[in-house]
Amino acid sequence: MACPYHGSGYFWQPDTDLPASELEGQESVLFRLLGQELRGLVDSYGHEQPGSLVALADSQGYIEIAAVNGSAAKVLGAQIGDIVEVIFQS
Repeated sequence: MACPYHGSGYFWQPDTDLPASELEGQESVLFRLLGQELRGLVDSYGHEQPGSLVALADSQGYIEIAAVNGSAAKVLGAQIGDIVEVIFQS
C-alpha cells in the first residue's frame, strides 16, 4: 500500500491521507519514506527519545511520520508528493 505525503502539519511533520483505522488488526506494519524505515506505530511522541523518527496517528486520525521534538520533513527532506510505503508483515 502507498499513500502520498500531502503536506506538513503545524510542526512540519509529514502527514498522509491514510486513516489509522485502516491499520487496525495488523500485527506488524512497516512505513518507508525516502529510504527511512519505521516499524509499527507509537501511541505518542513521548514513547520515544527526542530526535527519533516515529509513525503515529495524528489528532485527526491520519498517519503521520514525525521527529520527536523536531521536524521529520526537515530531517528527511520530504516534499509534497513523496510516497509513504506501508508494508504489512507477517
